[in-house]
Amino acid sequence: MATNTGWFFGDSFTFGYQCHPGNPYYEKSKYKDKRIVSQIVCDALNLKHKNLAQYGHSNEGILHSILTNVSNIKENDYVFIIDTHSTRAPIVYKHMDYYISWPKGSYIEVKKSWDYEAMWSARENVAEKLNDFYKDIFNGLIKELSLRNVNGLYIPTNNTFLYERQPELVWQDVPEVQDGHWSFKGHSKIASIILNKIKGDKGLI
Repeated sequence: MATNTGWFFGDSFTFGYQCHPGNPYYEKSKYKDKRIVSQIVCDALNLKHKNLAQYGHSNEGILHSILTNVSNIKENDYVFIIDTHSTRAPIVYKHMDYYISWPKGSYIEVKKSWDYEAMWSARENVAEKLNDFYKDIFNGLIKELSLRNVNGLYIPTNNTFLYERQPELVWQDVPEVQDGHWSFKGHSKIASIILNKIKGDKGLI
């Protein structure tokens, strides 16, 4: 019986968008193994599964999720952080539905205005610097967790680690579902890469 937990934090890719029962892709795919990356990794490492990723999450949202759950992360647990586009923000427009499942306190609702449109434009202009900013934060978190004997792995998505390995996407498996997230085969491939990284070289990528 698993005694430790595998914690996953990230956005829609880590969440497994389209890969849950009831989703069009889940129901149409003929792929035999319908597990997402977090389930595959936790099963392989005999860990209790805890996926707190949310589709649409910003890096601030991911950070909020980690820090509001850090007191529940125990010695010898595993923490996996797969970040998101640095231009995303925790500020969301009212009457949008993609953030309704986000944890309370992880976002701020505002009315759509030119001021907030300008904010997004400003973030786009400094995207590379924001990437480095978040890398420092998440790398620091992994190092801090290691001092508590927590196993950590951080994968920054702005590098080519994921994309150069070309994981299969939903639309490549089921063409009628036009979605660009990982297919079940894609989740399996990413899980294998993560497991090989853990076995061969624990720590940062």
